[in-house]
Amino acid sequence: MRTNLKLKGMIGYRIIDSYQFDLRFAMGPTYDVLLSVDDRNEEIGYNKGDFRKGSMNIDAALGFDMGLVTLEPNVSFGLSRVFSDNPTVKDIGSKYLTYGLTVGINLGNDD
Repeated sequence: MRTNLKLKGMIGYRIIDSYQFDLRFAMGPTYDVLLSVDDRNEEIGYNKGDFRKGSMNIDAALGFDMGLVTLEPNVSFGLSRVFSDNPTVKDIGSKYLTYGLTVGINLGNDD
């Protein structure tokens, strides 16, 4: 298991802005900073030295807001290799495609 910090620089566009709900699309570059690697429960053992310190991505999200609730499915396309130049892992194709879902509460006034 890897723990990352994701830095986002996304731009969004509100597709629907109504009294009942809002729908928005966002896209932009992101950068994942590797914080730690935990391979205690893995059959294949990787350590932190097997990974690059960070990776560039392009993320896209479609957000839906209704009242205080927000729901945002998203996808992240890896642009750079995740594995380092370590000879044991350098030939593994390590670009990735990940999916996520953000569920949250909207705070503040949207006037």
